[in-house]
Amino acid sequence: MATLQKLRNKGSLLIAFVGIALFAFIAGDIVKLFQKGPEEAIVGTINGEGITASEFYEFRNQCEQAYTLLNNAVALDENNQEEITLMAWNTLTNYKSLTAQAASAGLTVTPEEFAHIISTNWRGIAQRYTSRLPQGFATETGAFNVENINSIITDYKNYKDSGSIPEELMRLHDAWKFIEASITCDIISAKLMNIYDICSATPNQAVAKSNFDLNNNTYNVEIAAYPYNSFADSLVTISDKDIADYYNTNKENFFKVPFNLYDIVYINHEIKPTSQDINAVRAEFDEVTASLKEENANIKEIAMYTSTECPYDGFLWTIDAISIDNEKQTYVNKFKENHKFHIQQNKVGEVVAPFEDRNDNTISLVMNVRKEMVPDTIKMRAIAIFNESAEAVKATTDSVLNALNNKVEFDSVAKNYSSDTFEFKTKNFITAVGVIPTPEAQKQVYTAKVNTYNVIDINENAKLIFQVLEKKGAVEAYDPLIIERKIAVSAETYNNEYDKLSQLVSSCKDIEELQKNILSTSFRLEQQRSLNASSQNVANKPGTRELLRWILSENNAGNISNIHEYISGNKKFFIVAAIKEVTPKGHVALDKVEESIKFQLINEKKGDLIAAELKGKSIDELKSNANIKFSTTDQVEYKKATSVQSINADEMVISAAVANMEAGETSAPIKGNNAVYVVKVLSKEAKNAEFNEDAELNYIQSLDFYGNPNVIGQLIQEAMGKAYDVDNRIYEHL
Repeated sequence: MATLQKLRNKGSLLIAFVGIALFAFIAGDIVKLFQKGPEEAIVGTINGEGITASEFYEFRNQCEQAYTLLNNAVALDENNQEEITLMAWNTLTNYKSLTAQAASAGLTVTPEEFAHIISTNWRGIAQRYTSRLPQGFATETGAFNVENINSIITDYKNYKDSGSIPEELMRLHDAWKFIEASITCDIISAKLMNIYDICSATPNQAVAKSNFDLNNNTYNVEIAAYPYNSFADSLVTISDKDIADYYNTNKENFFKVPFNLYDIVYINHEIKPTSQDINAVRAEFDEVTASLKEENANIKEIAMYTSTECPYDGFLWTIDAISIDNEKQTYVNKFKENHKFHIQQNKVGEVVAPFEDRNDNTISLVMNVRKEMVPDTIKMRAIAIFNESAEAVKATTDSVLNALNNKVEFDSVAKNYSSDTFEFKTKNFITAVGVIPTPEAQKQVYTAKVNTYNVIDINENAKLIFQVLEKKGAVEAYDPLIIERKIAVSAETYNNEYDKLSQLVSSCKDIEELQKNILSTSFRLEQQRSLNASSQNVANKPGTRELLRWILSENNAGNISNIHEYISGNKKFFIVAAIKEVTPKGHVALDKVEESIKFQLINEKKGDLIAAELKGKSIDELKSNANIKFSTTDQVEYKKATSVQSINADEMVISAAVANMEAGETSAPIKGNNAVYVVKVLSKEAKNAEFNEDAELNYIQSLDFYGNPNVIGQLIQEAMGKAYDVDNRIYEHL
């Protein structure tokens, strides 16, 4: 367990005073999937192997621990849980497919090789993870601290053999198992890339030098651009045979679909509070406002007994202060934007009458209890004294304080107790609440004289001796009372809105009737294309997983879902979906893509005709053509796309052509993605860079790979003669 202590990098004082609840576990109906029955559910298939619920449950739990560790999260909301489920399935799919592919290709990742890679940060693989992990996992070079990783593994095995594993150790071990699988995928992908590099045309020194020379200049150019959309479509003829030939030639690379695609239309209706709902909340706020304005009003008592989304804490905060979201346990802004204005503008004791925020359906009032100038940054050190006996705590505190005041070195005293030295900006005061736990303690620290020793009474069994070492700057801080309430939708409002939508849905037997009948209502239809098994939700709306399950399992076009409800922030929504069209996995039908193919072929033919029209003409000769746009661009380089400002486009073909030209030269017509160009080089300037052969070779190979995004898949299929299909049925369950 020694390693666990090494990984605690927040300081002993914060550990002592702040209990951190880590790793909230998965909740909701996903648990039902993982309850074992007589025959365990198969939630998906990878490479022909059925993945059982318990196998995926174990891997997903490892993913959750890694996600929490990598993102420094404490509690996870529904969106996080959905993201983790997707991440776990994708990683498991990659891991099983890549390890099988590696085995087919004769590739292995030995334990010795794996250890070398994570301990040396080979190709930066380790640093992708260590840069986000707590101190203790990483070395100064970004590699993994293998000694600590091995200690976690060894401790886990020893405790497992003894029959009881400490919870924190189990979480660290599970997180590492997921990271280990992810790194293995990275290594195998790199090896497959190397196979591709070997199989492809490997550039030699001459090619690298030529590539460097082309990029060792910058150019100032004038560009004449004849946009394709300025050339009449009627002058170009594309036959059905042209479209079919293009489709057949390219369908393997561009028109293949690995799973069913669902095009849907949906109604997304916000359930808004009525004026009656709002007035009910306003009446309560009027009572609170009156209480606050009374002479000798007890602010703390009113704050304590008034329901609010922003509990009063009595601390001083800067206007840009951070806090912790109570639900997600992540850092957020302490104050909402619509509160900041009133906090800064209000006088102390002034109450701002209730104001609404329709963005999140809330109503608020704001009153400043205090406004003070405080240090911007504070550096301090402290010693914590603990004991079950209040008398012993007092005696020890007095003894230590006496020693420090009599010039005994802080470090020589502190080594016998929990102690820490830290610096914080007052806008980040939340990070120091563990050692400055009350408004009274905050005042002690903020007003303490530099280098003097003072005592904070935590409780009768704990005291804190502190010394402010340095104060920097000054900033205004506020102690605001904020009463914020969600404007709840009444049952009557909810039922009325549900009934309206229900009447519409029940009156339609298919999508055609829905599209017709909705025209006479206040609802409106939106559409989403290509929903599929890897989608996380519907229309990027949180809490729509049940509706997604229905879409993925309901294969008939025209079907309409039941009414589903989801919550986003403080707002409630109804959502109904109808399946417009289903595209089965395989090749996309020609009629689905013929318009896009036709558009591309038209532009290609336009390019040929425009190029013929511009051939042999100078920039000056082209200026009489009203269809041509002109612009001047400097800093043109071979490896960067050229900005064509006259048509708001970027083109790599111009950069490539110009790199072979001299000052004063005019190019032949150049066909680009958006237009045909004629370019004149106005000036050329050498960059005088130094040739680096390895860097140029790597750049050329990266262009080759990224220019052919399907290359690894093609390599696997062609070199190994086997395709690894994945059945994504898991998404129909989760």
